[in-house]
Amino acid sequence: MAKRERTPFFAQKGAEERNYGVNDRPRLLTQGVWEVLRKIIMVVCACMILISGGLFAWKYVDEHYLLPADSQDHTPIRVTIKRGTSISGIASQLEEGGIIRSATAFKLYLDLGGHASKVKAGTYYLNKTMTMQEITEKMVKGDGGTQVTSFLIPEGTNVEQMAASLVEQGVLESPDAFLELCRTGKGLTADYDFIKAVANNPGDGRKYVLEGYLFPARYEIYVGSSEETIIRKMLNKFANVMNEDFVKRAGELDLSVDQVVALASLIEKEGKTSNFSKVSAVFHLRLKKGITLASDPSILYFTGKKTTSEITADDLATDSPYNIYKNKGLPVSAVSNPGLNALKAALYPDEKTMDAGYLYFILKDPETGELEFNKTLAEHNAAREKYAPLWQAYEEKLAAQKAAQEQQDGQ
Repeated sequence: MAKRERTPFFAQKGAEERNYGVNDRPRLLTQGVWEVLRKIIMVVCACMILISGGLFAWKYVDEHYLLPADSQDHTPIRVTIKRGTSISGIASQLEEGGIIRSATAFKLYLDLGGHASKVKAGTYYLNKTMTMQEITEKMVKGDGGTQVTSFLIPEGTNVEQMAASLVEQGVLESPDAFLELCRTGKGLTADYDFIKAVANNPGDGRKYVLEGYLFPARYEIYVGSSEETIIRKMLNKFANVMNEDFVKRAGELDLSVDQVVALASLIEKEGKTSNFSKVSAVFHLRLKKGITLASDPSILYFTGKKTTSEITADDLATDSPYNIYKNKGLPVSAVSNPGLNALKAALYPDEKTMDAGYLYFILKDPETGELEFNKTLAEHNAAREKYAPLWQAYEEKLAAQKAAQEQQDGQ
């Protein structure tokens, strides 16, 4: 019997592996590539998920903790940091004042940036538009002596009077840039819905785009603030006053916001707070009946004259979008910047006065501003003759006081 040769186990296994490797190499290569690609895809997907989550988290943190508290509110806020106050105490103080969104985030910002030990005690004037970096730089620098000033704009002041007053109060060096911004509204209208339509209609004969919208009040500003900063503060104040309820009420009266402001500006000039709603009732009733408003302040506005006694027959016959002796309806714009009480009166006229049919009012006492209300033109004319001597005596008194003051100033 022939002896059978046996192939060593290790040699047989190697041959099988070599045969397997040669016959199935394409399939093995494909599987290898896919395994590598699969791992790469998994890593990429994981990275995308992490990045997306990170971006979402950053956006949330930015919106809720890092952004300025209010990008529109430039009102100076006085903050006094006492010596020895902890960083946590400073952060809490700023959060309570509405200057930052989060005390925790601000404290971390100081700690991580190495600023915690550099903040100096002092009095600072900050505002809600400032970023954490700006606040930190100010406190690290120790600039606690920033000068703040205030100015007062009375109700019923028009744009030109306002500009002159700001110069007189030392807020502005010249009225020119202020008046130009008020005339055009350049760079401002896009941020305030209530004056967009006004600015888009430059051919209506309006003197100033912003007339009526610079809310009269006392304001605090940084010394050296620009004309635009000052105007924005007043526009922001108006936006807060003319709230959604007021706008809704204007719609109920079939009036635009601009018409409400124009009406309120007349009310502000014609009456006193105590009789605003009655004056408003007369104007509303005349508008309803299609009777001209015949209001002197509108004539004074476009002529530049100071007192009613200066108005002439030629003035009353002049073609002007402000001549509401000649034209029915409201003037093309406000003739002053009305306050809250006049705006309320424009929106809520006295119903009893309207129901009674009062179509006229006349100044009864120039010293107190008391008015008399009449239903007919005959009654109105009789009252005019009755009170004319009082008006003349009052104007003579004012003229004498002015002359005496000028003489005193000249000495």
